[in-house]
Amino acid sequence: MRWFLAMLDSGNGIHEAIQLVKRGMSEEQIRNAGELADRSSEAETLITMARERGW
Repeated sequence: MRWFLAMLDSGNGIHEAIQLVKRGMSEEQIRNAGELADRSSEAETLITMARERGW
């Protein structure tokens, strides 16, 4: 997840990040990856999406 979030600047990685969330990453894991990639806001967006869509 960390690397996929870091790739967002180049326009890549979002589909892969979503797949990881769908496969069962915990909110804590997503947040940690977001912090490591300096993408906390994007990590929170993925968490919100997962909650809203029931992933």
